[in-house]
Amino acid sequence: MTLPVGLALPTTPELTRPSALEELARAAEQLGYAHVWVSDHLLLPAGSHVPADHQLDPFASLAWLAAQTHRIQLGTSVLVLPYRGDVATAKALATIDWLCGGRLIVGVGAGWLRAEFAALGVPFDERGRRTDEAIRALRDLWEGRGELTCLPAGAPERLGAIPIIVGGSSRPALERAARIGDGWHPLDLVGAALSEGVSRYRAACAACERPIGRVIARVFPPGLRPGTERDALMGDDPAATRELLAAFSAAGTNELVISWHDAGVDVREVLGRWERFAAALHH
Repeated sequence: MTLPVGLALPTTPELTRPSALEELARAAEQLGYAHVWVSDHLLLPAGSHVPADHQLDPFASLAWLAAQTHRIQLGTSVLVLPYRGDVATAKALATIDWLCGGRLIVGVGAGWLRAEFAALGVPFDERGRRTDEAIRALRDLWEGRGELTCLPAGAPERLGAIPIIVGGSSRPALERAARIGDGWHPLDLVGAALSEGVSRYRAACAACERPIGRVIARVFPPGLRPGTERDALMGDDPAATRELLAAFSAAGTNELVISWHDAGVDVREVLGRWERFAAALHH
């Protein structure tokens, strides 16, 4: 694959059964995908569909996936930091990174669902500040700054610190990625919008006098407007798929995460799509 491509794992009950999730994770690795990603929400309105109300705990899921795979990177897209305890979060993530041999990518976000914050007793309007503080706290804890510590020292296989990429396409998210992130994780930006976003991210990094981090874009093909990008990302036209991935790369994207909506389908259908898309990339 010229442009590293990863997959957001499904969240529907049928596709998160242990046997199904194991088969999907191992297939993603065998097919040559770069990474698999889990999502994060603690509390949702009953019957929620966007986001889906059946979501496994990200920490438990990642630790389980670490045992099912050997090479593929594991990521969170995204971990909602403002309503989580910094120390417990740092320890859970450091443990996962240790167990998976340094394959973890921590995508983080400030959150957007006001009802969730209210239910958890966290002020919604403070989420930006709390996210900044949490990112700094994670780094301090991982690097052993402070008088108390009880964390794994870092996976022996990892070079450097666990990467923290900031998710979101809003101006605050982009600026946070440039200011304190190790990369930017834009959501559902394609074409000119993606090129413009990457240019703004690079300019923001320059203004902060920080190196440009990795840009890992996430797209939801079924949610895009009908057209060339949507058709190519569904993987039914190999030539169009390769052409579109080249366009993502030209726009400044280093890696891509694809999130297909898989409600109402079985493992065989999901694997078929993954196989067709991988074949288009390898052709």
